[in-house]
Amino acid sequence: MKRSFVKFSALVIALVLGLTCLTGCGLRAVNNTNENTVLVFEGEEISVEEAEFYIRIMQYETEVGSSTLIQMLYGDLNKFWASDDGNGYTYANYAIDEAMSRLVQTKTLVKKAAADGITLTAEDNAKVDAAVDTFKETYADVLAKYTFDDAMIKKYISENAIAKKVYMAMVADVDTTMDADAMKRKTFIGLSITGQKSVSADEEAGTEAKEYTEEEAEANRHAAMEDVLARMQAGESISDITTYYASVKEVAVSSFGTLTATPEDVPEKEGEFTSYRQKAWTMSNGEYATIDTQNSGGTTVSYVLYMQNDDDADARAEAEAEELATRKGELFQKKYESVKEKYDNYRVDDSVLSKIKITEAIYEIPTAEETSAED
Repeated sequence: MKRSFVKFSALVIALVLGLTCLTGCGLRAVNNTNENTVLVFEGEEISVEEAEFYIRIMQYETEVGSSTLIQMLYGDLNKFWASDDGNGYTYANYAIDEAMSRLVQTKTLVKKAAADGITLTAEDNAKVDAAVDTFKETYADVLAKYTFDDAMIKKYISENAIAKKVYMAMVADVDTTMDADAMKRKTFIGLSITGQKSVSADEEAGTEAKEYTEEEAEANRHAAMEDVLARMQAGESISDITTYYASVKEVAVSSFGTLTATPEDVPEKEGEFTSYRQKAWTMSNGEYATIDTQNSGGTTVSYVLYMQNDDDADARAEAEAEELATRKGELFQKKYESVKEKYDNYRVDDSVLSKIKITEAIYEIPTAEETSAED
């Protein structure tokens, strides 16, 4: 059976509905020399063991990277893998497809490397050897549950190292010029203040429950905003301010940490702000500001902002790195379309691939007690 590999994201739920097929599975029928061959790729017989290696790595990376989200939505990892997309295709199926997609792409780039004369140097091979131990440590949970020998691990690392060299060669001509204005970043800190319409009784503090009108809640919020601004201007730390307001029940005061404003936050009309980021974009070093906005629920929230750096070099460098990575990814995908056409003559033997199941999680989500102990 010819198989289309479906892209699966570690973001799991949010992106699962946007999955797209990796096109171009070829027409060659599998001519297995034994029942252990899952596919034949350009004359190379790929064993079910190698396919499972890729699948277990994909499974483990998904479990570790998305465990919090999965636990919140499904309760545990096993239930997640057994769940489907509403059309009978389980998330385990998607993970297997993506792992096979990775495998095929790696093999494709390895073939291109051979055609282009790209090989691993002695230095590269030394790094591969050193990476085996690191891999064993990183994927210790996988290796404790499934038997994969050093030869398989080294082959995986080595072929991915070659694939990376091909990737770098394919994106070597990427446009690295950056628009200075577009990459400008401003970093700021601040607090949000929301007025409460009701306060519960606190027996320990000796206070009674109380209800506030819309006008009273607004007045409490505004008074707190002015007080927070004065405290910040006086040099009081964000931590001390939030600690103080933890006992003030009439308002909720929270820190949002350090945030970044970008040119995308330029207000549509000068002096009119629909978000605190837009306000921040107009600020200069050392400046304080306040702004009221409405959240998605229609509640008015006040913000007190402080501009730490109105041209943050580190944030700019990070933005440029992200932009360059995006450009490289887009350039690679464009070039890869023509590359994969040359190595597109294969079929997957589903009767062999179906031997691999994802029914039991590899990663054990730490309990709250274990997490606290680590902290």
